[in-house]
Amino acid sequence: MRCQEYGYGLGRPEGIFVLRYQSEGPLEFGAIARQDFLHQLYWSPDGALSALHGGDARFLGPGEAFWAQRAVSHEVRAADRQTVYRICLRQVPPGWRSCAPGRSWSPWRPGGSSATWPVPG
Repeated sequence: MRCQEYGYGLGRPEGIFVLRYQSEGPLEFGAIARQDFLHQLYWSPDGALSALHGGDARFLGPGEAFWAQRAVSHEVRAADRQTVYRICLRQVPPGWRSCAPGRSWSPWRPGGSSATWPVPG
């Protein structure tokens, strides 16, 4: 597995931290009791993700993202040979406030959120 880190405005409340994972095998972001204060957004441009949030399981395609609210336990998994972006936010961007945490949604699809973030690639 390879992980690259990108920071944008770190230290400021609106700053974001992006982790880009690339692996030869399955990726698993396991169920851990979170005590951090970061919202996390997961997205894969080249494959499906599965996410577990409480008792709710979801499958997400390349046009969808999964938002885990701060300090909430969750699981996210990806298949072999896949790129996954894990975006950590201290504050929720204004354009995303109408989206529900723990749900899949499409911020990059026409008609989705108006928020845009530079995603390295």
